[in-house]
Amino acid sequence: MSEVIAQVTSPRSAPRIAVISGPSFAVEAARGEPTAVVLASRDAALSAELQEEFAGPNFRLYTNEDVLASSWRGR
Repeated sequence: MSEVIAQVTSPRSAPRIAVISGPSFAVEAARGEPTAVVLASRDAALSAELQEEFAGPNFRLYTNEDVLASSWRGR
């Protein structure tokens, strides 16, 4: 989906794209169970910003620059 977003948006508006993936389940994360995911973006500043914003005591985000490979983990 990140490639589709990049293709259909104007180069002038160049969206900052990040992908969250991982072997996790929303129900478990919502219950506060320990959860770890990969947050991938070619924009290192965006990765750092989102990692800080979404991280919590039981929710950890590992950053990666490889958006395509990160979206295929666990499949």
